[in-house]
Amino acid sequence: MKSISCAFFVLLALTDAGCQIETLQAPEMAVISQLQPLNKEKTLNADINVNIGSVEVSGSEDPASLYSLDLDYDKANSQPDINYSSAAGGEEGRLSFALRDSAKTGARTARQDTKLRINFSNLIPLDMKLITGVGESRLNLSGGRLARLDFTSGVGSTKISSYDPNQVACEHLHIKNGVGELDAVGLGNLNFSSLEYQGGVGAANLDFTGEWKQDADIKIEVGVGAVRLKMPRNIGVRVEAPKSFLSGLHLDGFNKVDNLYYSDNYDAAKIRIFIRIATGIGECRISWV
Repeated sequence: MKSISCAFFVLLALTDAGCQIETLQAPEMAVISQLQPLNKEKTLNADINVNIGSVEVSGSEDPASLYSLDLDYDKANSQPDINYSSAAGGEEGRLSFALRDSAKTGARTARQDTKLRINFSNLIPLDMKLITGVGESRLNLSGGRLARLDFTSGVGSTKISSYDPNQVACEHLHIKNGVGELDAVGLGNLNFSSLEYQGGVGAANLDFTGEWKQDADIKIEVGVGAVRLKMPRNIGVRVEAPKSFLSGLHLDGFNKVDNLYYSDNYDAAKIRIFIRIATGIGECRISWV
C-alpha cells in the first residue's frame, strides 16, 4: 500500500510539473494505387525516397502506362508525398516519391508492414534515384531502358537482377550499400559505361554476367565485409589496387605487370573492363563464371 501511494504522488507531481503522458497511436493501414498514363513522354526521371519498409521495382510492357505504383503504409507513422510533372512540352516526365515519418505525436505501436511496388515503362529511358531506409529492396531491371541509376540502401537485404539486356546504353550505375547483404545478378546486361560500388557493413555478391556491348570502368570501395565479383570468361579484366590492400585482394587467373593485374585473356578479349579497388577492412575476390 505504501509503494502504491508513493507511485501515485510521483505521478501527480509529474503532472503538476507540466509533464504530458502521451497516448498510444494505433496503426492505421492505408493503400494508395496510382497509374500515370504514357502520353508524350520520351524520358522519365524518378526520385524515390522510402525511409522504412520494403521496396520492389520492376518494368512494365504496358504501352499505355508510364508508371504504376501500389503503396501499403501505416498512416499513424508515415506520410507519403507523391508528385508527377512534365517538362519540355510534356516530353520529360518527372516523378517524385517520398515516404517519411509523420508529424503525429504520441507513443507509437509497432510499425506495420510498409510496402511499395512500382513498375516503370520499358518503352522509354529511365533515370532513377532510389534511397531506402530500413527494409528489403528488390530491383528487377530486366529488359528495360535504364539510362542511369543512383541507388543507396540503408539497413536490410538488397537484390538486383537483370536477366535480359538493357535496351539503351546506361551512362552510370552508382550502388551504395549500407548494412546488410547485397546480391546483384546479370549486371553485364545493363550495358553501362561506368559503375561505382560503395560497400558498407555486410557481404556483396556482384555478378557481371550478361550481354556486354562496350568497355567499362568499375570502381569498388570495400567496406566491412567481403565483396565478390564474378566475371564472364570472355571479358578481359585489368585491376588496380593499393599496396596496402593486397592482403585482402584475391584474384584467380591474373598476371601482375608493374602495379596492375591483367586477366589471362586480356589481350585477346573484345570487351575490356578496368577495375579500381579502394581500401577497406574487408576483402575483395574476383572469380570467373
